Amino acid sequence: MTQSPTSLVAETWDSIAIGTSIGGSTVGHDRGSGVLDRERRVHELGILHVVDASLIRSSCGTSPSLTVAANAIRIGEAIDGALRDSPLNDWQPAFSMSATPTPLLPARDDSHGIS
Repeated sequence: MTQSPTSLVAETWDSIAIGTSIGGSTVGHDRGSGVLDRERRVHELGILHVVDASLIRSSCGTSPSLTVAANAIRIGEAIDGALRDSPLNDWQPAFSMSATPTPLLPARDDSHGIS
């Protein structure tokens, strides 16, 4: 008997181990106690921030994607604030979340009387 594509996919899916690599970038007061400072900057490289799952020490068995996203937003806002308060305050964001997106294709013209 031939296996259906659906059962073949289900059988293959059950045998795939999916995981997220986490940990490795410990937070510490100095280079001797951790890779990152409290603001998630690499010690002695203050312009390099780490915002991936390496910030998370251990896993509770669920995907850390929301935690990673929340950390990225928090760190991004801190970077934005630091840039706005810096002497280089002529910096402007590359895009705005409130801007109206530009359509990739021209609007469709349905005025040919075809229904």
